[in-house]
Amino acid sequence: MPEKIAELYTRVHDESYKMPVTKNYMLLLMFELGDKVAEVLFSLDWTFAWGRTRTSFVTSDDSLVVLDERMEPPDTYAGEVGVASRTTTKVLPLRQDVCLLIGTGAPSIRHVRLDRKTVRELNLKQARHYDRWLIARDKELCKRVMDAV
Repeated sequence: MPEKIAELYTRVHDESYKMPVTKNYMLLLMFELGDKVAEVLFSLDWTFAWGRTRTSFVTSDDSLVVLDERMEPPDTYAGEVGVASRTTTKVLPLRQDVCLLIGTGAPSIRHVRLDRKTVRELNLKQARHYDRWLIARDKELCKRVMDAV
């Protein structure tokens, strides 16, 4: 019945087909998904990356950056790329001197010191990912990062 499938597809995409969903059902889905994502995230390697003296991480209004195996933002989010994916590294600046890296490997928690170059590379990835606001320790750092993007 290709014509029925085409009709349903058209109705769903032009929003003439409505499927009411209760708030309680949406909350149930949110909590179930949250439990599954938490289980995956806690089974990964967590690294607290500390910047060296005179370095500072930037953050943004969309601060969680997902990087693929090449440590680059993925070309597409199809397939094995996403927050719960075991093949990606999730970057989340926590403060100006520490950034959380959730990545592949056995579950563990460790602390490392990053050199200036690595902090800058993570800042540039953050700057390429932000939505509306890039937040830095001062105006000069924000300008330097934005000029480099």
